[in-house]
Amino acid sequence: MNSARRPDLTPLACCGSLRAPLALAARSACGRGRAAGGRSGRRDGRAQAALGLAALLLALPLAHSAPRAARCAAPAEVAAEAGHTTSVRCDGGPAVSGPARLVLGLGLDPNTADAASLETLPGIGPARAQAIVATRCARRFASPRELDRVPGIGPVGRARLEPWLAIDPAAEPACPLLYHGAGGSP
Repeated sequence: MNSARRPDLTPLACCGSLRAPLALAARSACGRGRAAGGRSGRRDGRAQAALGLAALLLALPLAHSAPRAARCAAPAEVAAEAGHTTSVRCDGGPAVSGPARLVLGLGLDPNTADAASLETLPGIGPARAQAIVATRCARRFASPRELDRVPGIGPVGRARLEPWLAIDPAAEPACPLLYHGAGGSP
């Protein structure tokens, strides 16, 4: 018998650190090992090594994340329906519009997005979307901070929206004809 001391893998297999089916198999093996051998924590080193290797091989795929698709460097609109992008290519062209901008990580410009696109933002429903449109038609938003002017959006709501916004300082506000009437208000 080899007198060299082998590392004890018992805590890995018997202390509940393994998950699901492997844990059940390990616990039942640990129980048999104790009952048959009579000594707690002492089992055949080869069985312990095999169990440790099996746990490692099962856990290895979990450590790697799924490969991410390459980011689209210059997203361009290929097709649109009702003013919203429905198909995109990555080699440049017309600007992407509507909620597709959020999917591509571009952000919405509250000065140019329509009310339906604004409703896709967190915490924005139909009434707040219309309030954003009315507020931008009175005076454009120069920064996300200016969203505090919109009724129903305060500092907390603005902070929640900021990651989803991309304000273009040169863009002219898109105002429906309704807001171009007398006095500039609905």
